[in-house]
Amino acid sequence: MNRKQIESLLAEVLTPVEPNSQFVRSLRARLVTYQGGGALSPWMILAVLGTAILLAITSFGVLLRFIIGLISLFGLLDNRRQSKTGSRASV
Repeated sequence: MNRKQIESLLAEVLTPVEPNSQFVRSLRARLVTYQGGGALSPWMILAVLGTAILLAITSFGVLLRFIIGLISLFGLLDNRRQSKTGSRASV
């Protein structure tokens, strides 16, 4: 086969067709869009809001752990300082 025969064969085979109306109805019945859907679907909004809420809760938990860690660090340093000054006073 030469190039022109291949091109003519492909031109015959690769012709654009309109979708069958039964095919379009089956797509719509399964809630599948074939022309692209809206960017803001209710499920996507719920997913984004849920993710934002979980991220905020997680960030708040990390912040609380950090604050509690700082308070305990200050408490340990204070206890160490008091034990050093108390042991020197008793000697």
